This record gives sequence, structure tokens and C-alpha cells, in this order.
Amino acid sequence: MPEESYSRSILFAKYQNAELAKEAISLARAFADVKFLRTAKPGTTLPHDWSRYVAINNVLRHTLDGALLAYAFSPREDGTMRDWEEAGRLASRVEAFVVPSAAVECQVIEHEVDGREPAYLIAVSPIVSELMAVLMWALPTVLLHYEMLRHKPGEEHFRELMSMYGPGSRELEESDYIVGTRLVQRLDDCIDSYLRAWVTNGATEPWSIIPTGDRVLAEERVDASTTYAACTGFLLSHELHHIQGGHFLAADPDAALAPFLSDLPEETRREVEADCSAFTLLLNSLIVREAGEDRRPRIPNFKNLKKANPFSRTSLLPGKRRRQSQAHAQFLRACVHRATEAMLSFYAVMDLLAAMAGQDGQTAQAARFARVAERRGVVRSYVKWLLGRIEDDWGARVWHPEEAELWTGLDDHIEHLKQTIVPAWKSSGATFARPDER
Repeated sequence: MPEESYSRSILFAKYQNAELAKEAISLARAFADVKFLRTAKPGTTLPHDWSRYVAINNVLRHTLDGALLAYAFSPREDGTMRDWEEAGRLASRVEAFVVPSAAVECQVIEHEVDGREPAYLIAVSPIVSELMAVLMWALPTVLLHYEMLRHKPGEEHFRELMSMYGPGSRELEESDYIVGTRLVQRLDDCIDSYLRAWVTNGATEPWSIIPTGDRVLAEERVDASTTYAACTGFLLSHELHHIQGGHFLAADPDAALAPFLSDLPEETRREVEADCSAFTLLLNSLIVREAGEDRRPRIPNFKNLKKANPFSRTSLLPGKRRRQSQAHAQFLRACVHRATEAMLSFYAVMDLLAAMAGQDGQTAQAARFARVAERRGVVRSYVKWLLGRIEDDWGARVWHPEEAELWTGLDDHIEHLKQTIVPAWKSSGATFARPDER
């Protein structure tokens, strides 16, 4: 890879600081782990070698563009709207890069520039973002599987398997339960492979259940790219909140005084605000950001978005107006689900990594991950509160409170992983790569 190569912004090319972008690549080289680069599986988005690294980092840069685009169309703390120039100034001070190692903690590095505002480099962990994406991809299956378990005892499922023949067919058909069980098992094996890559510092290859390659349908390819973008977008948006100085809830006194945010310790409150901000900014970025199969961000066609408004007068025919309304609600509902699933996956990964670190006796790291996972309940309450409010603003049903009851299925599955996969590392004698070995 040429030394001068760096990931270029698409939407904010006018404002991008090339010196800062090159510094991101220099830091990536400094943090690189040769063993990890050599063995990481090319089929995933984990860095594999330097010839692919810039292309991989471009995806992260495009996601940062999407977050900055959403920032441009989000209100300030005083309720007034930002403009493109304000987002451009932020874009000139922020870069992001994937850490080419088995590191599992994202961090922000301040870069001093003489006579200018401080600039920041966001280092994103590939293990965390990949694990989030894998969980997010499988989340609908996981939630449905545990919902079925809650409503039917195990012996009832086995009785179904005894007579699962299709109508007029002598071939045995698999029940939804057994199909779901197989998919959940594949998810467990996939997660185990990522944890193995972390534990062995990249000596073994992870594999992903998210489809890749030329034979994948275009719809699946776009959906997969959106999954990765949502997960990295949540991580980037959290750090952007800290870079901008916080005060996310200052613009909404109702949220600041809500019961789920009262009496929080100051440090926890700052992090909870960053998580709440990350969810909101991610949701906004999914709504306003357009990306094709190449995953390059584009400025959305706001004229078409306006036409999709169910209350616009673009059509006087009831049938067409109804279809417009349904398409508008479906699009917003998909954005809400993606943002929610990314948030749920983030805390699930933190909980799992806390258990893994604790298994190896790395108490400080385990405590850090555990503190993050403990914010899960507060942020979930905020998300439920926010989604209840925005339905009135959008004029469309995009979420139902009963959906939150399914979220416990993910908690159940993480507990299952902590009781099965995590203890297996101790029995196998595997050890974690120490920070000084990376």
C-alpha cells in the first residue's frame, strides 16, 4: 500500500483534512499486528493485508460521512438547526480507522495541530464491529426462537417433529423450531470463531454468517452493507458525541428529567447521554443517507423524500396516497428496526466480552466492559420513550411497545453463550493475548 494512500471522504471532500487522514493510516500501521493481518479471513470485513486495508477503511469512512450528514440535519442543543458548514467544520477535525489487530476497545486519539482546533482520530475495533454485525444479522431469528421457547415446552416441539409431513407429501418437513435451532447453532459457532480469533490474537480465522461474494443476491448484499454501516455508525456516533462536548439531552428537558435518567452518577450519565445520542444520530443517518451496492454514500434526494410524505398533496387519488403512506411507514420502520438492533447488539457484545475477559482474570478490562453493559437498561428505556414520541411526529406507526418484550430473547441467548462458549476456553487451556503482546 502506498504511503500516501488514505481513505477519502465522498460527501465532505471539500472539508476533509488530508494530513489528518494520512495520520489515521500511520496510526493504523503503528497499531497493526502482523499475525492478525496475515490470518484474518478475507471473507469478512476484518483487515487481511495492507493491499486490502484502504478499501476496508473506505467503508468506515463512508459510514463516518453518513453520521456527519445526519449531524448536519440534526438540531443543536438550543433547538436551532445546524447547517452544512457546521458539519463540514466537524468533518475537517475527525477521521476514523479500523485497528488492524485483535483489539476489542474503541478509542479516540487527540491530534494536536498548531494554531487550530484539536483534531480527533477514532480507532474502531474490528472484533467489536464484526460481532455486533453478526448478532444484528441473526437477531430476528434469535428473538423468534426464544419467543417460541417461551410459548411451547420442549416436549411439545418434539411431538411436532414426529408428524411434520407436508400436505400430500411423504417427505419429512422441518418445523420452524428445528430450523431456528439450526440457525442459532450456526450463530453460536460463528461467535465462537470470532472469540477464538480474539483469544489467540488472530492465530485462527473467524468466519461470518453474513453472506458475501459474487453469488449473493443484490438485495442481500445491500442489506449486509447496511448492517455493517449501522453497527460502525453506532460506535462512531458515540464518539462524535464526546468530541462535540456532550450536552445531548440539554435540548430536550423532558428527556433529561425522565425517570430512567434521574439519579445517575455523573460519569455514567455522560456515557448514557453518548449512547442515547448515538442511537438518535444513527437513526437519522439511516433515514437521510442513501447508499448503493458500492456502499458509497450519496446526498439524499430530499424532493423525493418529501413526495413520500403521507400527508403531502402529491396525489389526490386515495389508492395512490395510501400506497405512498404505506411505503413511507415501511421505510421509517426499517430504519427504526436497524437502529434498534444495532443498539441491542452493542450491549450484547459488551456483556459477552466482559464475561470473556473475566474468564481470563483480566479484571480491569472485564469491569470496563461490564460497566458499559450495565447501561443497557437505561438506554433501552430511552429508546422506548423516544420511539413512542416520534410516532406522533412522523404520523406513522413504526414501532409497538410490545416489541420491547422480545428483546429479552437476546439477553437469554447471551446468558446461554456465557454458560457454554465462555467456560469452554478455560477447559481448553486457551489464554488471552495480553495488551503487550499485540
